[in-house]
Amino acid sequence: MSQGKGWAFICFLVVLIGVLPEIRAGEQTPLTPLGNEPIEIQADEVVANNQTGRILFTGRVEAQQGNLRISSPQMEVIYNQQERQVAQVIASGGVRIQRGEQMVTAEKAVFSNKEQKITLTGNPRAWENKNEITGAEMILFLQEDRVVVNGGAQRVKMILYPEERAPRGKPQSRKQ
Repeated sequence: MSQGKGWAFICFLVVLIGVLPEIRAGEQTPLTPLGNEPIEIQADEVVANNQTGRILFTGRVEAQQGNLRISSPQMEVIYNQQERQVAQVIASGGVRIQRGEQMVTAEKAVFSNKEQKITLTGNPRAWENKNEITGAEMILFLQEDRVVVNGGAQRVKMILYPEERAPRGKPQSRKQ
């Protein structure tokens, strides 16, 4: 699994939350790559099959790179053996993604490397502090920096709280 395209999807899963807070100049955003930091994956069991091009992590799977943490009961990595590149990653059974104060949960998250798309299903919810968005399906188009939230049987719901700002000083009177 390559750290570039293979695990870069982990960084982008939290892009959904990037639409909620105001991004300040120079601040690390959800799209900021984590660089060459090592990726640590822990699981109760790992089964790799070179014939099928699949790696299956099961049992309390925890993947971490820098301040980004993903947990799920199961994570399957499907890779193209000839190109030695990740084709698809499927995290399922209750996915939780955290980067700092930003959180995403869903029953399933599917990353397609070819399409550069992440699809979150099963009550997906993204939030940071009190701001949140929910729907039936969230699709992140990574190349386009675009997110589509579909409502399905339930409607899309977004709650945004205004930033608290320091009170302004007393207006000065103008001399005439």
